[in-house]
Amino acid sequence: MSRDSRWQYGDDMPNLALLYKNEIKGLTVTANAEDSAFPASNASDHRLGLQWHTPASDTDDFLSVDFGVDTSVAGFAVLGTNLLSTGTIQFLHDDDSLFLSPIVNSGNLSLDNTWALPFIWEPVGGRNYAWIPASSNSERYIRFHFINTGAADVRCGVIWAGPRWTPVNNYDVLSPGHKTERGQTRRTMTLTWNWLTLAEAAQLADIAREGSKISRVVAVPQDDVEESFLSEVMLCTISDWAFKSTSSPNVYRSGSITLMEVDY
Repeated sequence: MSRDSRWQYGDDMPNLALLYKNEIKGLTVTANAEDSAFPASNASDHRLGLQWHTPASDTDDFLSVDFGVDTSVAGFAVLGTNLLSTGTIQFLHDDDSLFLSPIVNSGNLSLDNTWALPFIWEPVGGRNYAWIPASSNSERYIRFHFINTGAADVRCGVIWAGPRWTPVNNYDVLSPGHKTERGQTRRTMTLTWNWLTLAEAAQLADIAREGSKISRVVAVPQDDVEESFLSEVMLCTISDWAFKSTSSPNVYRSGSITLMEVDY
């Protein structure tokens, strides 16, 4: 089994989700423990090289964020972690900062996927994981709970929560490739479709532009449309995208986007 095999699909697109517009970026992140040289605030920066670390021998910890207002979240990710296959992670979203009875609770998700190990792709920053809940929810508080059994500490580069783009009625193929830049080989993939609804096309246009900045997304292949938790996750930039002409006012016909993984 190659590290790219999970990205080779035919048929429908529900097995791909693009997480975009990280609602946590730039917000205050608190932790129950941190190494003063690697504070929790690093986890809300988009750079994987700025990490949150717990003190040595502290392996049961969490990061929490107060959005200030109810905020819709349809996908969660942790990027650049040192999590081992013996550990677990839990994603929580609630209207109460104490998380006593969280409205959204992934449960303790095992990192030892039967197909993913020992084939977990490890980027420069560490291992990436994502969870796609059955539906989006709008609550004020979010928490990421790490238990890194067997490790010396817990480390994480970026925590991510926000909307997702998941067209559901479009035939497509994902084509994995590789591109070498500055001595590093990164994966790429081109996503093509036969048609998108106007709403899906508008959403994708917003994702691709993200204002004047380079769009950064988390690409998550899904075995199931709902309740997906996978470790084959890519932090990407959209390097190219296009919609072709349409003869219908309700759909955009053939188009494509190309994603290239990044580790910063």
